[in-house]
Amino acid sequence: MNWRPAQLGGLAAVLTGFALVVVDVSPLAILGQYSYVVVLLFGLGVTVLGGLELADRHATTGEWWRPAPTESGHRVPVPGDELADLPDAELQDRLRRRVVVSLMAVRNCSEADARAQIEDGTWTDDRLAAAYLGSEAVRLPLTTQLRELVRGTSTEARARRHTISALRSLRAEGSR
Repeated sequence: MNWRPAQLGGLAAVLTGFALVVVDVSPLAILGQYSYVVVLLFGLGVTVLGGLELADRHATTGEWWRPAPTESGHRVPVPGDELADLPDAELQDRLRRRVVVSLMAVRNCSEADARAQIEDGTWTDDRLAAAYLGSEAVRLPLTTQLRELVRGTSTEARARRHTISALRSLRAEGSR
């Protein structure tokens, strides 16, 4: 425990008072005619210690020690912010192009074969990702459709996350 001077002075005064009560001696009777000086010094000491305690509390309240803000208000772009504002059709098109490039690199197929894999949904095992990029022939499983209906959540947002995850795993497959 870290003791401050004011706390130590208060503790010393209390212990001295208890000791004098136990001994049953009047502290002023010991001093005789100079007792008023002791009372004056004691009052002055308590006042000084109280002032130190208040000054210490005031200096450590957070408003005094907190540094000035260094933020200039300039917003730094976050990676991926440009995708958040894209319309869904454009985002699908960008993801489809990335999947085509990845399929050509990983599975060593032509661009037409990669597009055919995307259209029939065979490029991934994830049915939600396959349905998001594939043609209308690739449908979501009925259980997924019912789950989304009961939850009231957007299938589009989940499909985007699943597609990005499937694309990530496809690229990881190519780096092995």
